Amino acid sequence: MRSAVKLLVLTGLAALVLSACSPPAGPVGGGFSSRVSEDLSGEYAPTAPVTVGGQALEGLYLGHADDFAAFERGERVPGFAPVMLMLGGERVLPTAYRVTDETVNFEGQAGRMAVRLEARIDLDALAEARRTLGDDSPVLSGTLRVGGEQAAVAFSRASGG
Repeated sequence: MRSAVKLLVLTGLAALVLSACSPPAGPVGGGFSSRVSEDLSGEYAPTAPVTVGGQALEGLYLGHADDFAAFERGERVPGFAPVMLMLGGERVLPTAYRVTDETVNFEGQAGRMAVRLEARIDLDALAEARRTLGDDSPVLSGTLRVGGEQAAVAFSRASGG
């Protein structure tokens, strides 16, 4: 009995050590999913210049709920996705995403570098930006990771979708 308990403890410790050595799971965990009831569609511009991993962030695009649904059913148009980042002069398409009324979690690839965006949506600020036709007030904010670098980012609503 004592050796069984010791084996159980050692197995648990080994699992902890191995999990500490593994890279953390991404914000999305693979696949494409959305639960969007609000109209988030539009183009979003960084509120301040941001360069991460040598790449300048130029913007974020979010499509309509129908765009998300079609993409998730496998109806794909080359060069288009319902969520895309504009980074370093190129459109970064998702390899995975999870978008809700509260969050945008995006994974993609820019050249050989992994790209991850984890952002929260301020629905009140977005509604105000729609009413006033936008200003530079942030409506999304979070963290952008490109390769091994990361930076805080904030986006204002640049135009409707």
